[in-house]
Amino acid sequence: MKSPSRTPEGVPGNCPICNAVICLEPSDPVGDAPCPYCGHLLWFVRLANQVKYYPQEDIAVTKRQRLYESIANWARDAGIDLRAIHHLDSFDLAQLFLELERNLGVTITAAQARNLRTLGDVIDHLVRDD
Repeated sequence: MKSPSRTPEGVPGNCPICNAVICLEPSDPVGDAPCPYCGHLLWFVRLANQVKYYPQEDIAVTKRQRLYESIANWARDAGIDLRAIHHLDSFDLAQLFLELERNLGVTITAAQARNLRTLGDVIDHLVRDD
């Protein structure tokens, strides 16, 4: 008798450390999971058309939690389903920037904002911003 095939659980992506193709189901509430190949703990962000993994040491747990809460609150207040959003229009981006600046204490300049078109762009920018 043939054993049934099993679909991997989780969301496919690439480990930012070892570049292995991975499919992980992150823990709640912070959304982290270890890479099964290199063992690094990764922060997990699921967006409508992509999954992003970040090395956990690149962003503190408190900053991850505040970032997650700020984006979730903005999406809830704007009636936006984060699982379905691909691109943000200028009004949505402006509202998101205000929410992030208020909750995270960051400043997003006009020059920086011109390069931020998707939610993934915004998250990448905030992860790199220290």
